[in-house]
Amino acid sequence: EYSAEEALLGINSMVDFRRYAANEIFKRPESLIFKITSLYCEYAEEMLQYTKWEQVVESLGNHGLQFPYNAILGWRFWVPFLGCGYLNDTVMLPNWYVRFDDLLASQKEFKPGQMVPIKDFVEWIEAKCPEVRKSRKETQLGLGVSNGLRTLEAMGKVKLERQPDSLQWQLYRFEGSNDISHVIIAR
Repeated sequence: EYSAEEALLGINSMVDFRRYAANEIFKRPESLIFKITSLYCEYAEEMLQYTKWEQVVESLGNHGLQFPYNAILGWRFWVPFLGCGYLNDTVMLPNWYVRFDDLLASQKEFKPGQMVPIKDFVEWIEAKCPEVRKSRKETQLGLGVSNGLRTLEAMGKVKLERQPDSLQWQLYRFEGSNDISHVIIAR
């Protein structure tokens, strides 16, 4: 642990602040913002059908998390800043691209051009982003994680590979191939 003054020494931009805040917030699984984010990620497909925040609060309550309505109003603005999605009117579009990109920018585990088995890459992500753990069902990645990986690829940060004789995991279903066995780190 370190003091707030020590923490501020490394914060020189809004990106630095976002990375610091996300790290601090999501290492506290007992916090309400962690619990809401984790459940929202786990039930992302269901959450997309709601057009009112009251419906989201009710649904999350049905999944075991009771909290005051005002909490979702604050959550919906913090979560996009932290890199876990995009706010579109009354819907939070789950996409962990910014959060994953922040991790890749500062990581030292993988080298540029390295082909990482998807199992290892997902375990690394889940260790760094514990809020996404419950969204995965065995080798099926959740919507927010899949969106984040696809966006990383679209932005040229990684390449998602399918090696025929390797263990295949599945991205959230969209048109085309959803199987993935490796991630190639671009930077």
